[in-house]
Amino acid sequence: MDVRRLYEGGAHAGGGQFVARVRIGDRRVVMGLEGAPRTTPAIRARFKSDGEVVRFLTEHADGRTIDWLTAEAKRRFGDARAPSRSAIGRFVVRLRRQHHLPRKYRAALHDHVSRAPEPFGALHQLEHEFRMLHASGAECWMLVRGAAIRDGNGTALRMAGSMSDITARKHAEAQLLFDAFHDGLTGLSNRHLLLDRIGQAIDRRRHPTDGQFALILFDLDQFKAINDSLGTALGDEVLRIVARRLGEARRSGDTVARTSVDEFGVLMDGVADVKAAMSGAERLAAAVCRPITLPDGREIVLTCSAGLAMSNTGYAAATDMLRDASLAMFRAKAAGRSRIEVFDDALRERALSRLRTESDLRVALDSDQLFLVYQPIIRMQNGSIAGFEALVRWSHPERGTILPGEFIALAEETGLILRLGRWALKEAALQIKDWRRRTGRDLFVSVNVSGRQLMDDDMAAAVAQVLGETGVEPRALKLEITESLLLDDTARCVQMLHDIRKLGVRLCLDDFGTGFSNLSYLHSYPVDTLKIDRSFVRAATAGDRRAEIARIITMLAAALDLEVVAEGVERDAEAAFLRDLHCQYAQGYFFARPMPPEEAERHLLVQAA
Repeated sequence: MDVRRLYEGGAHAGGGQFVARVRIGDRRVVMGLEGAPRTTPAIRARFKSDGEVVRFLTEHADGRTIDWLTAEAKRRFGDARAPSRSAIGRFVVRLRRQHHLPRKYRAALHDHVSRAPEPFGALHQLEHEFRMLHASGAECWMLVRGAAIRDGNGTALRMAGSMSDITARKHAEAQLLFDAFHDGLTGLSNRHLLLDRIGQAIDRRRHPTDGQFALILFDLDQFKAINDSLGTALGDEVLRIVARRLGEARRSGDTVARTSVDEFGVLMDGVADVKAAMSGAERLAAAVCRPITLPDGREIVLTCSAGLAMSNTGYAAATDMLRDASLAMFRAKAAGRSRIEVFDDALRERALSRLRTESDLRVALDSDQLFLVYQPIIRMQNGSIAGFEALVRWSHPERGTILPGEFIALAEETGLILRLGRWALKEAALQIKDWRRRTGRDLFVSVNVSGRQLMDDDMAAAVAQVLGETGVEPRALKLEITESLLLDDTARCVQMLHDIRKLGVRLCLDDFGTGFSNLSYLHSYPVDTLKIDRSFVRAATAGDRRAEIARIITMLAAALDLEVVAEGVERDAEAAFLRDLHCQYAQGYFFARPMPPEEAERHLLVQAA
């Protein structure tokens, strides 16, 4: 840039060196001339189209200054009037009205001017952001950059620099900050902000006598069904309505947040006790559960399950309180939904125990701690062993033998059941193949299949793989499936059962009669066997009318040409009752307990002799 061509003629009355720093677009220029000129029409013309808010300023030792604001600066400040000095003066007055900023700005300026001289060639700049008021009253953000011009002794003589309007950038930063701590769909606080507010509440109440606060987590019951049936667009609208209702029903000062897809949290500050917190939770739940009229005119009614955690538990971290409220909420869902549960220490112990069990179960699958026992299935006609039911056990190194009731449900929740189920199926197939070969008898083995296996695993492919790897006769395998599984996704389940049945593997409908038996569908299920639940067997000797259900099941099976197995037989009278019904097979402690393979084999050899 030709500096001399920029400044045409003229000289400052005070004389002396003129130095100025200006910003033009992305370029900063430092200029120095002997005999500083006043701002001329040429200078104004050069900067007239500059988009930067530029303040062109020099200050001399004799106290006189040359100030100039571009037209863009006047527009930004809301001051269309020239001359420059009056505009600058009004600008400085506005700066002084910004409560906390003048002090910070003056401190930064003082530090810059009074600091020790920089080494030769180094240049330290002042850079500071501040707010100011537009003439209209709107708030603007400005960035000032400048440098002190010093004499040979390092004494600051004057300042030169530029200002930029950074309002748009500040608004973008504020929006990013808002988005980082708020939910995009509902506008509520998100999980991060809720945890921050919980942390602040914990910090304010370090003494036991301080007031309490409570955290409530609400989970919308069966919300997935709403999304699946109405579509995600209407599902999102339901979430927005719930968010709005919680926001309207909350007390002033309480924080409402969306913590996951269909879960909302409310931090209630200043609650007297758990009774008051429960009252507030009930009021919020009632707001959520009011009928909702959708934009298309349809009306739905939601229910919610809630968990409540109180601060008097003595939390050190916000995540701990959120965890405990979540545990209480899950207990509410497990207890039947549409209820509120309060966290207690027993819940935490169960959660820790569950975590330990899950970890130990993963180890068990890798270290051969699981094994199968076999309970004989007896022919009621002659008392011979027709087959076995394979039952899994866990040989825990510290807790001893663990029954499936303590870990199968956990295995289903965690997905470990898929691996466990395939292992059990292959192990049982190998064992029954060996017994059939050694005894020459047409034995079968029943293996239980869980709902998670049937729905999440390609069960037909898994069975085909086991048949291929073991070489077992397909009819030697029988899969037991609970009746309730067929009610969740009937078409898919029936197709899966047909695919399995085509492989030659037999199917048994377990616990028949205990669920919502739909007899009109029974003929479409490719099952070979119905299994009578033990509750109906026990009813036979207790004078219970439910014994008639066992009679009806045997009659139904005969009409459909299906086999019947009764389980849980423990008394001679129960066995006699089943014989009278012409029930083909039975199992239970009356005949034999579940036993290791070696003992089961001895039973087979004794019968063969």
